[in-house]
Amino acid sequence: LNPEKIGEDMKRLSLRLAERFTRLK
Repeated sequence: LNPEKIGEDMKRLSLRLAERFTRLK
């Protein structure tokens, strides 16, 4: 597993969650 790749995936997931929360608000 590449820590860099995992970091990118986490960033993408965090961005998606942020978008969902902003949409709910």
